[in-house]
Amino acid sequence: MLACRSEGDEKISSQQIKKDGNVFFAAPKLLRYGSRLYISLWLDVLGACRMTTLHKQTDLQASRSLLSNITTRSQYRLERVWPTLSEAVRGEVVDFWLAEPAIPDISVARQRAYQLLVVARDPDGQVAGVSTAQRMHVEHLGCECFFYRTYVGRAHRIRGIRSTGLVWKILHESYRLLNERFQQGDDPKVLGLYAEMENPSIMKYRNEAVWQEDGMNFVYIGRAPDGKHKRVWYFDGARIP
Repeated sequence: MLACRSEGDEKISSQQIKKDGNVFFAAPKLLRYGSRLYISLWLDVLGACRMTTLHKQTDLQASRSLLSNITTRSQYRLERVWPTLSEAVRGEVVDFWLAEPAIPDISVARQRAYQLLVVARDPDGQVAGVSTAQRMHVEHLGCECFFYRTYVGRAHRIRGIRSTGLVWKILHESYRLLNERFQQGDDPKVLGLYAEMENPSIMKYRNEAVWQEDGMNFVYIGRAPDGKHKRVWYFDGARIP
């Protein structure tokens, strides 16, 4: 609210007030006390409408930015780097892990990089996420599987834990890579993809016994000693020895 005072009985129009005040106000409300005229001015409806329009424009810009971001996310390129991993890619991923920091120990990061499967790159060609796999004997199953890990950079994550995120796209591509090799007779004793869920949200909200959407068949097989959910996704045609 803006209050103005005029001496005497001079009449002040809403048009004059708009000009002198250089703002938009409603027609003045006149309150006469003796010889003085007090003018109480309230923000004009036009001004309020302009503010509303400004907010709408801001919301529209934010929406366009979000849609652009979603479109950009769909342009990630998944690059299979195993088993022909180059030193250049290995170095990129080590730098990526250290910068996040997903793996703060450089010696551990360098060693883990030898297990790289798939590298996801953003439209600028920068590393956005990766997966790794290590052959191991799963005591709970009594057979060998590839121990699967994945990490997506903080700037490339989206809210929600269903199968629309980059983490799931990397998972599918990693499985396809290893499953194709299994069908070709490579590592025939390694029967599937084994993973331990470290994300509490995934354990809480993706608690289906079997993840089946988008062609998955990721089966819950129990908990690790630290409480992580353990899952296995067998390769097509895998048989228990």
